[in-house]
Amino acid sequence: MYNDKNSLQHIFIFIFGLICGLKLTLFGEIYVGEIVAIIFSPLYLIFRKISKNELYFLLACFLWSICQILSDIVNNTNFQDSLKGTLTPLVFLATILFYFIFLKKGEKSLALFLLGICFISIIQMLVLPSDYQKINIWKFGLGLMTLNVILIYFSFLSKGNKLNLFIAFLIFLIVSMVNDYRSMAFFPILGYLLYNFFQKRQVNLALSKFTIIKIIIPLVVSVILINFIAAKMFESGYLNGVLPSEVDQKFRSQATSDVGLILAGRSESLISLRAFMDAPFFGHGSWAKDYRYVDEYILLRFKYGLSNEIVETDKELIPTHSYIMGSAVWYGFMGILIWLFITNLVLKNYFRYATKLPIYFHVGIILFLWNLLFSPFGADARWNTGLFFAVFFVFIWHQKEHANKYY
Repeated sequence: MYNDKNSLQHIFIFIFGLICGLKLTLFGEIYVGEIVAIIFSPLYLIFRKISKNELYFLLACFLWSICQILSDIVNNTNFQDSLKGTLTPLVFLATILFYFIFLKKGEKSLALFLLGICFISIIQMLVLPSDYQKINIWKFGLGLMTLNVILIYFSFLSKGNKLNLFIAFLIFLIVSMVNDYRSMAFFPILGYLLYNFFQKRQVNLALSKFTIIKIIIPLVVSVILINFIAAKMFESGYLNGVLPSEVDQKFRSQATSDVGLILAGRSESLISLRAFMDAPFFGHGSWAKDYRYVDEYILLRFKYGLSNEIVETDKELIPTHSYIMGSAVWYGFMGILIWLFITNLVLKNYFRYATKLPIYFHVGIILFLWNLLFSPFGADARWNTGLFFAVFFVFIWHQKEHANKYY
């Protein structure tokens, strides 16, 4: 679809990806790519006309920042926490705006930039692993980066071989299950099913007008079905001896719990929901802290087999392993509305162009929806999600440009 001929440009963009993928610690964690975006994105706003989708992100993120400021005033949040909390959506916005423009150079350039980010991330976590990565490097970074490399290769550099792609996903599933990364294990397979499902162009016409409300219903049904199937499989004994004993014990305890496999494995969601209900209008402020919720979380982890004992901790941040519930805890119900607005914008465009999207975006959408519900919006999520949105809308922009040539 694109013509990339300049090899020097390809080398430059790969090296630029390596640089942008470096993570630094400056008053908190931030990526070099985010610093670049913060510097140059204002110039794009001044000297060019922004698109409708960019305008929507602009409004959503500025409203997000204003709501966080109000919450911090109400909760008397200290200045440093408030500054980091109110700047988070603006850094997120800058990433989307800058890379939406920068990555319009062509499909191969886009792929090389993303590969550069993946490679430097892998090197950095191998050389300077975090405390969590020292315990399980596959679960806390290496697995996701490996999946990204697979997706980039089969989406932009070597297209058409569905069998090899499926085999790669099966190997990834097995490695992830063995390394106690069960949530990530099945996402590529689900994305593969979506990818094949949308090859039927007529199906897309029925889904192109879907909104977030229509998505919630099948999502809830899917969670119920997964919980039911998981419980039955562990109760039946079909999985006896398949998984390592420690992993099997944990999965079994969660799958047969009163809240099911997904919520038992993501018990932070139960705590963040409780914290939101306690302060629904203005939330608890940036980097919300309260020992009560931490103590409740520790008890739930023990109850659902995530921890072998009840241990004391000096952590005080309210557990918010969810984009949407994290925002709800930080600044109230507006956090839910803003993330629903962003999700609706992304999903409308996804269904509109689903038949033209490579596997990278089908798996990416599933990852985003999972993270929306079950992952914290920290530095890694801020960078990876902002970059994914930028790449997603760049690809759609190219689709529109390509279509306009024939009309």
